[in-house]
Amino acid sequence: MTFVVARKFDQRILIATDTMTSSNPKRPRPEPLPGVLKAVVIDLHTSVSFAGSADLAHRYIRDAKRLYSERKSLPHLLDLLSEASKDYCVDFIVASHRPQAVLHVIKKGQVSADIDGCWIGDSDGFKMMPSLPVQKDIQIDPTFGTWEEAQFTREFLQMFEPGMTDLSITIGGFAIFLLGSPNGHTYMSRSVIYHGGEITLTPQGFVPEQMRARAEVQAGFAYDVVAPNERGVAVLGVLFPQPAFGYVYSPIEWDEPQKVSAIAKADFIDLIGEKARALGGSFVPNA
Repeated sequence: MTFVVARKFDQRILIATDTMTSSNPKRPRPEPLPGVLKAVVIDLHTSVSFAGSADLAHRYIRDAKRLYSERKSLPHLLDLLSEASKDYCVDFIVASHRPQAVLHVIKKGQVSADIDGCWIGDSDGFKMMPSLPVQKDIQIDPTFGTWEEAQFTREFLQMFEPGMTDLSITIGGFAIFLLGSPNGHTYMSRSVIYHGGEITLTPQGFVPEQMRARAEVQAGFAYDVVAPNERGVAVLGVLFPQPAFGYVYSPIEWDEPQKVSAIAKADFIDLIGEKARALGGSFVPNA
């Protein structure tokens, strides 16, 4: 399954998702990594996230982006995605700033009113997303405008800590954050370190036994989520610095992320920026 949660903070919207995909016997995915990007920026002011069949969702979102680019009509976009969700295979969250922040959830062909928060996907994720004590004595990333935003992020990340075995079957992979603001929709860069024993990253990816051991706090690794400086496009990278390989996500172009081997971090950052600009990403000064 999958888990996506969104919350509105005044005129800013944060969307958090994992990258694990649903089990599909026709297209088996034995590993939760690299998974797929489920929060998709479709233009500078609008994003669509999904839970359910990634194959169907990608097709629906690509069609919706093409038509939305022509009309720039949010009601029309909502109608298109509500039709797509009637088969019960995909649910959607739509976040938009045209010009005010609005947030809608679409399930089973029904579109919600503008709401302050919602989730789609596995209900276990929503039930187990912890409510952590507020910590106002720690330094927060300036990317976050408020303590409430930082708190939301901490609560989502807590589910990815080793040892959360109850969620290991349905929620996993990388934790991804999308920020929607009046200045544009974009992804959020971050560095992650999981402590533990050694883990082997082969040219094919993670050793399956070690991925299972990760949930038992027996393995450790680090990675960087690399977002472009440009906003308004669905491009994101994840880099493993030590083995020097990464994945480039561009769901409007590809169903699967593309693997890049033997690349330094600076070159990988440049690669993500070049891809974003090629797809029409916009640099927003002072954003």
